[in-house]
Amino acid sequence: MIFVFGGAFISGTRDAESYRPFFEYMAREQGYTVVSIDYRLGLKEPLAAGKLSPETFPQLLPQTVLMAVEDLYDATSFVAGKSAEWGSIPRGSSPADRAPERSPSCKEPISSPMKIR
Repeated sequence: MIFVFGGAFISGTRDAESYRPFFEYMAREQGYTVVSIDYRLGLKEPLAAGKLSPETFPQLLPQTVLMAVEDLYDATSFVAGKSAEWGSIPRGSSPADRAPERSPSCKEPISSPMKIR
């Protein structure tokens, strides 16, 4: 299971203590390998620079969502590639099983996922 934290593309962290009970429940009680990922917060810098407003939000949102989707794609590819090493059994065939290691548009590596088993 890949967990993507919420934070409106402005804030949040993959390893917040408030998530740990959920991760542990899913891992221990439900048998999932839980991976929590970081992703680029596309609205964080515009907000800090005072450039996020009702007028600029519609222009910034599509690129922000695209960045998050690319990062999730990369994380899914990474997790799929590690499933044998981690002893995870795929629950079915998915596009992630055939995904490349990185999407070509992502220039920076994402953080290593936090895994709980």
